[in-house]
Amino acid sequence: MIVGEQKPLEEIWGTVSGHRKILVLGCNSCVAVCHQGGTKQAEILTALLRMQATQDGTDIQFEVNGIERQCEHDFFTPVTDAVKGSDAVLSLACGVGVQFMAEKFHTTPVYPALNTTFLGAVERPGYFTEKCQACGNCLLATTGGICPIARCAKRLLNGPCGGVNKGKCEINILAAGHLAVTSECGPPRGSDPEVIKKKAELIKDYVDAINVTDNQTSVTRLSSLAACIHLKLMGVEPVLQMVTRDRNRIALQSDILGAASFDINNILCLSGDHQVFGDCPGGQNVFDLDSMQLLQTVRHMRDNGKFLGGDEINRPPRMFAGAAANPFAEPFKIRVPRLAKKIAAGAEFIQTQCIYNLDRMSPMKL
Repeated sequence: MIVGEQKPLEEIWGTVSGHRKILVLGCNSCVAVCHQGGTKQAEILTALLRMQATQDGTDIQFEVNGIERQCEHDFFTPVTDAVKGSDAVLSLACGVGVQFMAEKFHTTPVYPALNTTFLGAVERPGYFTEKCQACGNCLLATTGGICPIARCAKRLLNGPCGGVNKGKCEINILAAGHLAVTSECGPPRGSDPEVIKKKAELIKDYVDAINVTDNQTSVTRLSSLAACIHLKLMGVEPVLQMVTRDRNRIALQSDILGAASFDINNILCLSGDHQVFGDCPGGQNVFDLDSMQLLQTVRHMRDNGKFLGGDEINRPPRMFAGAAANPFAEPFKIRVPRLAKKIAAGAEFIQTQCIYNLDRMSPMKL
């Protein structure tokens, strides 16, 4: 089913406030199931808009209605006159319904009240999980029924990491004198630990460790540390991702100690994707340290038993510190020197994606 979420009231008001007669039209199919776009939601939104009009001293006439689907001709007959008699239509349908209406009633402006977010499944009442991005090239027959685009950690089949070739799904590997297969686990956008446990049960017998991402692509998720704790309690070896984007050196050292208190002994030190790519683009980045300085911090706390400020640590963390390498990112000429700097900063293992292009990988000499 199509899942959507209502736009902020301020944005909707800014779109429709210049009109004098507006039809607010619900769609009682997909977006009604997710409690965003049905007739009931149209009535609630209309009430809010009327209050806003009164507050602003604006004389706007609102009419509210709903039809079964806004993407089929057969359902429009009961509201055709209302649409033609309005200055504008505020549609609570998905993007398909809005476009369909705009084509059908081309003389009347049709505005969206929702943001269409994804194609999802109803896990339980009121809880929807993304399963498909409608890419137009379904691979489910070759990927065991799991979409590598909608459900991979970075939501990309051929992502900027470049660690894939010929349409293969990205899988992380760990290099530490030998190659060990790990699986990347993206924490859920909620507090249900069963999501983490279910993923772990599926893959734990096939990998050496599970790498838990830290708010990948700057999208807010269950914390990497909390997810690693759940894995540890299941007897699975976790690799804690930690990014410097969201924490200063105080918080970084605190989280390192927190992980060590649960005997989480693997840490992948990263800078993190810039916040403009995520769901809070206005968020303030930190970057008090960069990824190489974080590596140095982990090694200093472990090897010297001291905080960055010089004080002694009671029970220093026993961390196996790692860094990420991207052998296929441009400019290629800096890949080896950058990797060398991370090793010099204290990296004991290097994590990449699965390598399919061995010819290009060979100059890295891992």
